[in-house]
Amino acid sequence: MTAHLYRDSLLLETGREKSAVQEVRRLTPAAFEHYYTLRGAGLVEAPAAFTTDASAWLGADRVKVERHLEASRDDPSRPIFGAWSDGELVGLIGLSREPRESVSHKASLWGLYVSPNHRRQGLGRSLLAEAISAARDLPGLRQLRAVVPTACDAAIGLFKSLGFEEFGLERDARWVNGRFHDQLYLWLLFRNAEDS
Repeated sequence: MTAHLYRDSLLLETGREKSAVQEVRRLTPAAFEHYYTLRGAGLVEAPAAFTTDASAWLGADRVKVERHLEASRDDPSRPIFGAWSDGELVGLIGLSREPRESVSHKASLWGLYVSPNHRRQGLGRSLLAEAISAARDLPGLRQLRAVVPTACDAAIGLFKSLGFEEFGLERDARWVNGRFHDQLYLWLLFRNAEDS
């Protein structure tokens, strides 16, 4: 298992810089409490941004959540990456390859979230770059998909800055907090040697 370190300089309100070491690595069952807590916080904060409902997550059986983390550890096609800053899990992103043979050339990203106090520090970009790298390492993978609420301009901009392109719009995709939310579909196409 490889971990990547990122060193950012943060400009504090006093004008002094503070160096923060950030690490992005694949999560394992040992990170259960951190993962469960941060994912739950994201689902509560931004319910329209995720397919999973906060109540379903917070009421989930521990064994089910541990299975996700076991798959992250053991299956290269289902990693969950975490961004750590000073020993605290502050960001997440998941990757899931389609298991059926006819669509196994596709994978989806899910659950991109960075805690509010750690945003605008490049963690989302680091997480997304790590997930893209893991996807590129999967033999035969040609498409990486992301679904983002149209109201999440920062996330859409981040995906586009790393090469994702829009390929669809779903109106009224989710009903959350008494109203419908639209979703934008984005993809990153990988070119293989046999495509040339």
